[in-house]
Amino acid sequence: MGATNPSYTVAAADNGHTLRVVVTATNTNGSASATSLATAIVGGFAPANSGIPAISGSPVLGQTLTVSPGTWTGGSGITYTYQWKLCDAGGGNCKALTGATASTYVVTSDAAGQTLEVTVTATNSFGIVSAESLPTPLVGATTVGAGDPGAPGPASTVSPHLVGAPAVGSVLTSVRGGFVGAGLAYRYQWQRCNRSGDACNSIAGATLPTYKLRQLDVGSTIRVSVTASNGIGSASAVSDETSVIVVAPRAVKQGTPQRLKKKPAKKHAKAPVFRVTKKH
Repeated sequence: MGATNPSYTVAAADNGHTLRVVVTATNTNGSASATSLATAIVGGFAPANSGIPAISGSPVLGQTLTVSPGTWTGGSGITYTYQWKLCDAGGGNCKALTGATASTYVVTSDAAGQTLEVTVTATNSFGIVSAESLPTPLVGATTVGAGDPGAPGPASTVSPHLVGAPAVGSVLTSVRGGFVGAGLAYRYQWQRCNRSGDACNSIAGATLPTYKLRQLDVGSTIRVSVTASNGIGSASAVSDETSVIVVAPRAVKQGTPQRLKKKPAKKHAKAPVFRVTKKH
């Protein structure tokens, strides 16, 4: 449509086709048309994207996502390659996922609380052009078969951390970190680990957001596991461990007078008495 001038600029959509022109002559007695011979097959265009790639599937742990390459022009002979990327919750700061170069991708736990996108690269003998998909919604942590597989469950985005001094008698407080998901409820489980932060075991009854250090903790490290859950599933995250727990130093109350122990007085030796005798 609209190609009615004596000249015509070849477009990308013409790639792989031939062109011809119909010329119509008109006078007061009538009109007559003639068609030119066709051109050779139009070529020489690099791929051009006219419809971005699209990801289908549920962004849930264990599910398979599939990307369509989108719509491209540039004639026959176009091949496509794929690169899946892991992005932050806002769809930025994307990094290529090693080995994720197929048109499908199975969601792993590394993606929980983040988003995914794909770069599709189209190649023919005249050039290479890439196009990005839109990012997925936040990846949920629900495993396949738990609840509704189409609805993301809770996922951790920021690990918990601890506030408090690593000494007997101090109270440690868990800052639960960041979780995504609707209607979340939280559970806490404090754990005692060895000096290296390994071989951790749950502390019986320590299920509150706070934990008071006791003598039994001396020489160990402490951490907390926070679990977020809703009707779809659950996700857990663990804080870093404390430094090795020590016995608190004994404090001296300010304003209390200190009694000094009196030293016994030294006994002084009597001075010697010299007697002078006159010689007669």
